[in-house]
Amino acid sequence: MDDESYFEPKDGNINVNKDYYLSESLSAKSLNPRISYIRKSKYPPKLLIWLAISKEGISEPYFCPRNLSVIGEIYRNQCIKKHPIPFLEKFHDEGEYYFWPDLAGSHYAKDTLKLLEDLNIPYIPKSANPPNTPQLRPIEDFWGYLKSKVYEGGWEAKSFRMLKQRIRKSIRRVEFSIVQRLFSSVKMNIRKSADNGPLAAIHWALAKLKCN
Repeated sequence: MDDESYFEPKDGNINVNKDYYLSESLSAKSLNPRISYIRKSKYPPKLLIWLAISKEGISEPYFCPRNLSVIGEIYRNQCIKKHPIPFLEKFHDEGEYYFWPDLAGSHYAKDTLKLLEDLNIPYIPKSANPPNTPQLRPIEDFWGYLKSKVYEGGWEAKSFRMLKQRIRKSIRRVEFSIVQRLFSSVKMNIRKSADNGPLAAIHWALAKLKCN
């Protein structure tokens, strides 16, 4: 599976980065407004990262240039030709795999599909790729896990270069057992969705949470 996700220099979604404590000896009125009222950009600078993942491991990440998205040409040159090939040769040289992209337009563009076919990379056809079912794609959960490691302890990046280094380091520190656990129920969820519809995997996951 492959996917893209955005990373910011700091994660404002975790409590350690958005809260502060006030000593009992101080009143709220005594705070500097620059502390109690923090400006937030409507469109903060972000780093777009692509990677592929399977039950055997994680590919090298690709960092998209600033102010660009993973359009068709970038996706074909960087996310298919340059990065996945070494990953597939290392972990899946027997050829027993299917490449499973998400439904982004660049992933199923005519030129992209032709490139996959020319490289003999079997892929999930768009007609068989269910929309709006992240429960079937453990890479979605992997992003959450990776971000928790990147921003662990309230870490913040002072530059995008530092953020890239932190992401690479965090990927290298991912335990193999985490990847295996993420993929442990993929086949079962796919079968449930095939037999009972795309929502079957979601209902099964919710039922499992209630039981635990």
